[in-house]
Amino acid sequence: AVGEARHVVQRMLEELPPDYATVVRLYDLEGHDVDKVAGELGRSRGAVHMLRARAHDRLRTLLGSMSNYLSQ
Repeated sequence: AVGEARHVVQRMLEELPPDYATVVRLYDLEGHDVDKVAGELGRSRGAVHMLRARAHDRLRTLLGSMSNYLSQ
């Protein structure tokens, strides 16, 4: 089940625009603070928060369309 979940998360990240995927990977999955993520992307803290919100919206949509990848 853990391997399956990782596969789904990886597939979803591949569907995101690169900056969205980077924010999710660094902030949400790796636990870096917003200042580090902002520095990595060359963006402001506010831009990182906006990218993260947009990424989460896109992930919610993708999760619905990718539910067929999850075992029943």
